[in-house]
Amino acid sequence: VGCGMLSVTQSFFSLGVGFGALTTYASYNKFHHNSYKDALIISFADTFTSVLAGTVIFAILGHLSYELGLPVKDVVKSGAGLAFVSYPEVISKFDIAPQIFSVLFFLMLITLGFGSATGLISNVITVICDAFPNFRRSYVTAMISIAGLLVGLVYVTPGGQPLLELVDYYGGSLLVLTLALIEIIAIAWVYGASNVIQDLNMM
Repeated sequence: VGCGMLSVTQSFFSLGVGFGALTTYASYNKFHHNSYKDALIISFADTFTSVLAGTVIFAILGHLSYELGLPVKDVVKSGAGLAFVSYPEVISKFDIAPQIFSVLFFLMLITLGFGSATGLISNVITVICDAFPNFRRSYVTAMISIAGLLVGLVYVTPGGQPLLELVDYYGGSLLVLTLALIEIIAIAWVYGASNVIQDLNMM
């Protein structure tokens, strides 16, 4: 059950299901845009990326396990230690240009972080700008970004790492699935599944 829930949670995170980012971005499309094609492209691209990332992760952990002579489960714990301790350690042992691969690896992490943050912040910005059309979008973006920065400063304090793991575990697993279930119930029963199908067919 634990592995299954973690797999579903990872799929929810990587696809952005239940967070509203896809809906927010889709709202900028033309009215008769082919959303089915977008859904297929996003799903296949996400699946391919997840399989590729999983292959790389287990290859690195397997190599590290072989080098240290320990079982894979004892090599490293999940979380920040995997990205900031285990990966750099393995990359530093590359025979060819380890510095270049290190730069590329952390550049990839920064890019993924910016992409995720942009998608989540866009939800809040769009909601506020739609609710208050008189507010300038640039000011709203600046205020939301500053607020996010101030909240994020908590995680760089001495107690930030345990707090990050606490928020990641309790705020990013069962909570995500529960919120997505509530959204499905609201759309299917409150708004009506037949109305959703009619809307999609009309577009």
